[in-house]
Parts: sequence; C-alpha cells; structure tokens
Amino acid sequence: MRLDPRPTVPSLLPAFRSYAGGSLRPFLRCGKVTLERIAECAELAAERRDREGQDLVRALLRLSADQRRRLRKLLTASKFVS
Repeated sequence: MRLDPRPTVPSLLPAFRSYAGGSLRPFLRCGKVTLERIAECAELAAERRDREGQDLVRALLRLSADQRRRLRKLLTASKFVS
C-alpha cells in the first residue's frame, strides 16, 4: 500500500482560491478549523453533489491542524471570502 505524501498549504492554495462552490463556507467563516467544521463542509458538498468541494474537504482532512489554520488565514486574508 502506497500512502501519498501530505499536501502542503502552498500546493493547495490555488485550488482553494479558484473554488467557486459554497460547500467550504463553514470552514472559512468560522474562526475554528475543527474537524467538526470540516464535517459540515463534507455534508454540504455531498448534499450539493459538489465534486470539487468533496475533493477539497478530503485535502483538508489530510492537513495537520496547524496547516488548516494557516490555509484559512491565507484565504481569509485574500479576497476569497467576502
């Protein structure tokens, strides 16, 4: 069995910035980047049949808590979240 290396924040940033769906709002809007928030995102993506959102949720789950906080900080500092 081959495990893929953990993704990095710089490698994921373009995909998150170009994402136009709304399934990641719980992750982006809340100050907490908990697994519960990511689970909310996963539920929304599944309900909406949002493939890209589901892929991004899987990427979030592979990040460490520190990486998720860093990613959220970079995204909310940009024009990504209005």
